[in-house]
Amino acid sequence: QLWTPYRPNMKYADRHNSRQLKKIRCPIESCFANLRRLHVEENTSRTLNGFQTRLELIILTYNLEHMKFMTN
Repeated sequence: QLWTPYRPNMKYADRHNSRQLKKIRCPIESCFANLRRLHVEENTSRTLNGFQTRLELIILTYNLEHMKFMTN
């Protein structure tokens, strides 16, 4: 089930928009934004093997960037 926050003026927004859910959602959205920056949605491979290889390379690149950020 997909959780999206309510707008502040909507009914029951104070009960629905908990801080814990917002804390979980923020890193996930950041991860997807970084993968989108690496063109994960623009996979133009012609075979399933090529698709898998391209996706693995994108995820490897993301992980290496993340590890570099963590060590510096």
